[in-house]
Amino acid sequence: MPEDIIKNSDINRFKQELTFLAIANEITDLDALLAQSDNMDDAPIAMQQRAAFFIANEDYEKAFKQLQYIMDKDKHFDDDFSRRSMLTLISWLGAEHSLVKQYKPALSRYTH
Repeated sequence: MPEDIIKNSDINRFKQELTFLAIANEITDLDALLAQSDNMDDAPIAMQQRAAFFIANEDYEKAFKQLQYIMDKDKHFDDDFSRRSMLTLISWLGAEHSLVKQYKPALSRYTH
């Protein structure tokens, strides 16, 4: 693939969005999954699916919460999915967004 396409920010964002959509597409019972949104004891895979669903639907606050729950339970789950996803959201939203200001310190806490 040509270098200019590989480095194109729109294409990179599209690839990231597809990743979240692919994870959300694995949800078999959306209502049951969403009913457990505040369950910190849920399996990391369920939290990951919820986070991906919330990201795909641009509900970033709920997504950040799920990502934080995953980090609390297993910060290395799925090759650091939560950390990578938080960094993606921070990149998308920008440093001045209120959610970035709220959750970026939490990300720092988990990476040290």
